[in-house]
Amino acid sequence: MNQTNMVTKGKALCTMLLLTLVSCASFPLLRSSNTNRFSGRNQKNPVEELDHDIDIQASPERNKAYDYVFLQAAGKDKQLDDKYNMLKHCIEINPNHAAAYYEMAQMQLYLSNDSLATHFLETAHKLNPENYWYASALANMYQQRDSMQGAIDVYNNLAKIYPNKRDIRYALLQCYSTTKDYDKLVATLDTLEIMSGKSETLSMQKFQIFLQEKDSARAFKEIQGLVDEYPFDTKYRNLQADLLQKHNRHSEALQVYHKILEQEPSNGYARYGIASYYLEVDSLEKYEQNIDILLQDPKVDTKVKANVLREFVGTVKEQKMDSLKINQKFDETIASDSLDVDIPTLYASYLLSIKDDAEAKKQLEKILRLTPENSGVRMQLLQFALQSQETKHVISLCQTGLEINPKQVEFYFYLAVGYSQEKEFDKTIATCEKMLQTIDNKTIRKEILSDVYTLMGDAYHEKGLTKKCFASYDKAISLNPENVGVMNNYAYFLSLESTDLDKAEDLSHQTIIKEPENATFLDTYAWILFMQGKYPQAKMYIDQTLEHSDADSLSADVLEHAGDIYYFNNKKEEAISYWEQAVAKGGSSKMLKTKVKMKRYIR
Repeated sequence: MNQTNMVTKGKALCTMLLLTLVSCASFPLLRSSNTNRFSGRNQKNPVEELDHDIDIQASPERNKAYDYVFLQAAGKDKQLDDKYNMLKHCIEINPNHAAAYYEMAQMQLYLSNDSLATHFLETAHKLNPENYWYASALANMYQQRDSMQGAIDVYNNLAKIYPNKRDIRYALLQCYSTTKDYDKLVATLDTLEIMSGKSETLSMQKFQIFLQEKDSARAFKEIQGLVDEYPFDTKYRNLQADLLQKHNRHSEALQVYHKILEQEPSNGYARYGIASYYLEVDSLEKYEQNIDILLQDPKVDTKVKANVLREFVGTVKEQKMDSLKINQKFDETIASDSLDVDIPTLYASYLLSIKDDAEAKKQLEKILRLTPENSGVRMQLLQFALQSQETKHVISLCQTGLEINPKQVEFYFYLAVGYSQEKEFDKTIATCEKMLQTIDNKTIRKEILSDVYTLMGDAYHEKGLTKKCFASYDKAISLNPENVGVMNNYAYFLSLESTDLDKAEDLSHQTIIKEPENATFLDTYAWILFMQGKYPQAKMYIDQTLEHSDADSLSADVLEHAGDIYYFNNKKEEAISYWEQAVAKGGSSKMLKTKVKMKRYIR
């Protein structure tokens, strides 16, 4: 045998091995949203093109040709046009061979042609009904197209051919669950139990089905089987007792709960079952006694306690018990486990729901001490501190928050607010700058960024850095043209500098268009008009300012502005009255008392 023949025989052997793998292996069903790119489909319906008589018997020569072309079509680098034409040719050569139809189905799935894919899978399955992979793919296709009965028929046929394959039974479980055929669902579970032996999972599935179908007799039988099979697993006896309780067999349920506690004295589910029994028979005292035992037992899982407390809150409301008992139970439970956060979290949630913010705050502080990384709790406490204007606490919360999470925008922002309220303006500016340097500005809402630049502008103004102040305000307005607060400040500070009064008027006018009854904005606009010498217009807006302010909220500055404006509208007596009121309010401007004394306007 020469070398050339050896190579030829080697290629033939590889071809035969690959053909064997192609016939037996699992072919993945491909699916894609790609558009149809091969010309065959566009020219003619593939089903019509390939509608040949599958009873034609192929000769050995035709089979060899089929094998060669099929292996060429199976190549990964083939274009869809070429692949389609090769598979089409395979079917023309031997319409009795299933593999080409299966490959054609994959192509149709790739092109999202589900109906054509189904046709080819049905043909492949018809030609080779014992092929597990063809049948599974067809059944799966039926399921996807909501043809559940077709899937069930295919799986049942497969189950006869492969009686020991459990995955077929699990597939049937899914089908029967979808069609809500509970009898067949249970029968399939029974078959799986015969195949695999008694199983917690399968028995619990049957138990849940019997409960859903309100078949109490079979539910009791199934749970009893689990109790017998797993005598040391108390969860099944708890389920058994719960079922007895549900069917008003209270004394039997009580016996089962007590047996569980003999085995596990700290079993929270059983103890709560006993408490529920006493609640059912209207013995609130014994109900509460058992709740207390459960909650104060350090061995009972915290999550069980949390669920019991949640239920207890509802019971107190339903039974119209003293609501203080809720607080008492939470306090006692927390005292018995000082390192747990689940119960304080639940308690804080309850306290917030009844608007007891002071007590809720205590629980939130406890949670934060135990879990300082809890940003949600820190933010809730920060909200309380802002509402009560505890600026030092705001600063402390934010500083620690940033040490733990240096990327949290809110902590930077409220830290800057805290420093501003404490008149630490250098720290305000430094905090804002660090935030802008640390966090990608694209990830921050423009409204928040606008407020950051507003804080910086206010701080620069307090430091007498007017140019930096106005530059920050310009940036704030460019980020949020609806930021009326910065517009008002900007306009007022421009007027104080007697700089660009036209811009000041435009900014201020925008604020009163957006909020026409805002006394602060109206006062600013009136003052800018006064600075421009538009005295009648200024009087009109200062009158609106006074109209939309109550006597207690009127500031000395507004009253002095009113006096100045009235003076230049030839209403000197009213002007002097407003100046006197401004003095009484604690006004401290340089010329205010001189105006009162001299009874005339002095700049």
